[in-house]
Amino acid sequence: MEKLLVYAYLWRLGLSDGQEYNEYLDMLFLKGSDNQLLLELELLSDAESALMRLKRYFDYETKSFDEVLFGKALFSELGNIYHSQKVSITLFAQKCYELYNMLPAWVNAFEMPYNVLSYIDDMIEYNSLQEFEETIEKMLSYYSPEV
Repeated sequence: MEKLLVYAYLWRLGLSDGQEYNEYLDMLFLKGSDNQLLLELELLSDAESALMRLKRYFDYETKSFDEVLFGKALFSELGNIYHSQKVSITLFAQKCYELYNMLPAWVNAFEMPYNVLSYIDDMIEYNSLQEFEETIEKMLSYYSPEV
């Protein structure tokens, strides 16, 4: 469910058209069609509703949330978006800040790499492009295995 939550965030932020979310949801639903939550999510057609329903699930209906799995999925997908250059670096940085403000309380947003989301948009104005890119790469590779 953590990966589905990542796809819902990206869809809600406009960094995705929702295709990844819907494909992953369909895969989960086919594996567990008796799951009431997945059925509810299948019936929702907009990003805001899907995200709110998933947040409600993690807030009130389960005690489990794997922050590492969430982080790996989130920063992997953000890396794919950043490296695809489908959005400008300015827009990417703005969306990172929006994401930071949307993160749920059960994600430690004050720790690396989440805290970078809060200031990366300011770096465009006040730092060199090289410093900006180095910080982005450090954030995006936080959960990647070291080579």
